[in-house]
Amino acid sequence: MRFAFYSCEATSLPFQARLQEEGEEVLVYVGADNQREVGDGIVPKTKNLAHFVDWGRAAPSVFIFDGNGKGELADRLRAAGCLVIGGGAFCDRLEKDRPYGQSIAAGLGIKEPETKEFSTISNAQTFIKSHKGADSWYFKSN
Repeated sequence: MRFAFYSCEATSLPFQARLQEEGEEVLVYVGADNQREVGDGIVPKTKNLAHFVDWGRAAPSVFIFDGNGKGELADRLRAAGCLVIGGGAFCDRLEKDRPYGQSIAAGLGIKEPETKEFSTISNAQTFIKSHKGADSWYFKSN
């Protein structure tokens, strides 16, 4: 079996290496320019996205997207009948549009911590200073 990994930031190297050790064919494309050297000499990689897609489509393969940002590509591969794990425009939106993701979670009955949105860092700092238990709040940019 072939495994074609689209790795946004080279985060799935141990999984890729393990599959290769077990005799599977692996090819990795790393999306982030500043992470492209991660895994050099450990797993086969390509810097050419078209080659990556062609390689994965040339034989029975599983495309694995280990992060967000190329959801449209994952969706196109699925629509073409390819096996795809992870990725998708819906996944990208959940990650990039936090209020949308929270509305989906709430609609499914998933409990989540109280969330506050701020338009500036200073507004967030003022909020934290004026609320007891400030050490229990976490910052996540959107």
